[in-house]
Parts: sequence; structure tokens; C-alpha cells
Amino acid sequence: MTSPEARSLCTWPQPRAPWPPTTPSRTRSAPWTTRRCPGSPSPAPPSRRVGLTDSQAIEAGLRCDCRTLDLAYVPRALANRDTRGLVKIVAEAGTGRLLGVHAVADGAGDLITAATYALTAGLTVEQLAHTWAPHLTVTEALKLAAQTYTADVAKLSCCAG
Repeated sequence: MTSPEARSLCTWPQPRAPWPPTTPSRTRSAPWTTRRCPGSPSPAPPSRRVGLTDSQAIEAGLRCDCRTLDLAYVPRALANRDTRGLVKIVAEAGTGRLLGVHAVADGAGDLITAATYALTAGLTVEQLAHTWAPHLTVTEALKLAAQTYTADVAKLSCCAG
């Protein structure tokens, strides 16, 4: 079970601040939580993240199980002839609960949007592996990365899952 704060997306601690903020966020007395807000540094290829890193999960007392998918296994990256990058999933060991997703890829922002929804919904990697993902998009890499927990993605056909 997650706390009410963890279930909400990018919220101020209670009581809620008026929107739009009347004062700059850095002057607020209560800290703003970014636990489920996508981060967006911008190197080339772009990198995006949402949720916890493996080291943050360990610091929080969680046992994590991480998997990394190279873009060489993602059909969109192959079609673009640009396989630089990866997708990393951080999940809770034992339960498979999604804790974080990190992506370095062209179109990483689109992938992280889907990952944010999955994280907010409390999906497990098994549930994520069985969701529908549009073929020949970078977002398909999220599903493929989840499938690495139970299958060798190098042996999957383009439409497996």
C-alpha cells in the first residue's frame, strides 16, 4: 500500500497550495515532491527519468530488481538507424512493483510519459509487459524492457507479448 502522498502526482504536501502559485516555489515552507514527476535533462540523445533510481530505492529500504534494455532490441531505433541508448526499469524485488524508469533515447519524453502513467497506476513489471504498446514507436521499448523480466527479448518476434 502506498501513502496518499506517493499516490498523487507531483503534489504539494497538504494543505494544497493555490494554483497557479502566488509566490515562487523556492520560498514555500513545505518542500515540493518530485517523486513521480518526469525529470528532463537534455543531452543528445535525450535522457528522461521518473520515479526512483536503484540507489534511491536501496536508501529507502527497498530491495530492487533492475533490468536494462539496449535500444538495439527496439524496432523503432533499428528503423531510425540510431540504436544509441537504453531503457532501465527499477522494480521492487519480490513484488515486481514498478519503482522507476530511466530512458536515454530519441523520443524518451514519449516513453517517460507512458512510464509516468504506469508508475502512478501502481503497475507491476508483469502487468506492464502485458500492456498494449504501439509498434514501431519508442514507447514500445517500455513494454520490451518489462518483458526482460520473464523473456529474452532477442528471441521475441516484433509482435510477441
